[in-house]
Amino acid sequence: MSIEALSEYIRDSFAFFNGFWLFSNVYNLYPFIKRSKEEEEEGKLENEPKISVLIPAYKEESVIIDNVKRIKKADYSNLELILITEKDDFKTDRMSEYLSRKYKNVKHVSLEGNEKRGKPRALNAGLKHAEGELIGVLDSEDYIDRELFKKVAYKFSRYNYDAVQGKLHLKESHNRWLDHQFAAEYRYWYDHYMKKVSKSGYILPFGGTTNFFKKSVLDELNGWEDGNLTEDYELAIRMYSKQKSGRKYRIGYIDVVTTEETPKDIKSWMKQRTRWSQGKLDTSLEYLKKKDLSIENKTKILATGLSSFIGTINLAGLGVSAYMYASGTSMSYFADLAYINLSFIGAYCYLQGKAYYETLKERGDKHRYLKSAFIGITTPVYWVLQWAANTIALGREIKRKKNWEKTMHLGTAFKTDDEEEGQTQR
Repeated sequence: MSIEALSEYIRDSFAFFNGFWLFSNVYNLYPFIKRSKEEEEEGKLENEPKISVLIPAYKEESVIIDNVKRIKKADYSNLELILITEKDDFKTDRMSEYLSRKYKNVKHVSLEGNEKRGKPRALNAGLKHAEGELIGVLDSEDYIDRELFKKVAYKFSRYNYDAVQGKLHLKESHNRWLDHQFAAEYRYWYDHYMKKVSKSGYILPFGGTTNFFKKSVLDELNGWEDGNLTEDYELAIRMYSKQKSGRKYRIGYIDVVTTEETPKDIKSWMKQRTRWSQGKLDTSLEYLKKKDLSIENKTKILATGLSSFIGTINLAGLGVSAYMYASGTSMSYFADLAYINLSFIGAYCYLQGKAYYETLKERGDKHRYLKSAFIGITTPVYWVLQWAANTIALGREIKRKKNWEKTMHLGTAFKTDDEEEGQTQR
């Protein structure tokens, strides 16, 4: 191959990549500039339909009892809690059995281990025992808003939603850069991105907690997909893909916050992010293969999957552009396209920094401008870690390794809060 032919091949590849890069960025940020629907009004709930809350718990002995106590303090009278555990997790299993005997509205479902152990299997088992008209999913370490269930019930009754998704914020387990980045990312994702997505006609990907469904809808969909590593994401894609048959599901966003702690260390973070990446990759590929979905539906599914990898895509684009420039390869008019793509990196850094600024402002941090600017500027470094997790996920997907890797929750980030609450009550 001649040098001229090689250069032309490189330019064509660069042009293709820039088109893919531009599509990913434009689709991902379009909801921020699209004219949104009017805000939904808050109102008073006239009656309280029964809500069954599914709480899968595996090796959560350090948080499960406090979690149930906190949920029971919620301002809602018609509540059913269903704790789902594994028999071989003796401590959590026994604690959950104790809680079911202590409280009338707490049920305990204990499962025997099998090859499909994981959250979706636990949720499906809990769903079989649920008596509520509405079904909620919470994690065993969640700190919820006392008004959560009333706001959820109102959304369903007022706007006739089939499902709603709430916010999730993270409280840092340690005062580390990674914890701050993770907290900022969640704030951006749930407070800004998902809120905009819910009003733009995009697919609204559920989070792993604080999502609620009509029981009739879950029964219609046969619950969650057993063995899926991101059962929440798969369910969102499935609800969207079912719309072609004439059943259009209505999914809403609710402005109420649940709080969790960040992973205890980078190893835990990497395992969690790897599982998410692999689950979303696997699910996206599964639906892209379906012959009964239109090109438009598949494009939206692809774009929704890519939104989780946007950091890695931008990092790759930055690297490729730097190589093209350093090697002196003629980029022709595609250089302008690359500059447009590179400008998106600044937009993401701004959004990440802005999200962390909001977190610090709530805490009354005097140095919030400087700290949030630092988080924003170093966002591409955070993408490097995401790239590593995505690479591991791709390797696991190729090898077809789909075991569920547990993320441990210690509750240490909330220890001071619990102590203060206890002192207040005394």
